[in-house]
Amino acid sequence: MIKHDVHKYGLVEVGVALYETGKIFSPSRMAFMKQWGDFFGVTMHDYEQTLSKLIGRKSTNTPFLEDLIGCFEESANRKLCKRDR
Repeated sequence: MIKHDVHKYGLVEVGVALYETGKIFSPSRMAFMKQWGDFFGVTMHDYEQTLSKLIGRKSTNTPFLEDLIGCFEESANRKLCKRDR
């Protein structure tokens, strides 16, 4: 299961980003975030409040997304290095 606060912030970052791409069909962002939370067993009824906290961060607004991108790039680079040997 997911630790409530820290991981919920990450889920909100990713969920909002996924919805905003327009690639996932859902009648509304609220409906999508409810489904997203249900999938991970996290209540998202207050995701807008969580999103406001994310936007108000003094450092980066998207540390979880940045970490995901960094991990993906590292993994891809390792695979490329293995392939080029």
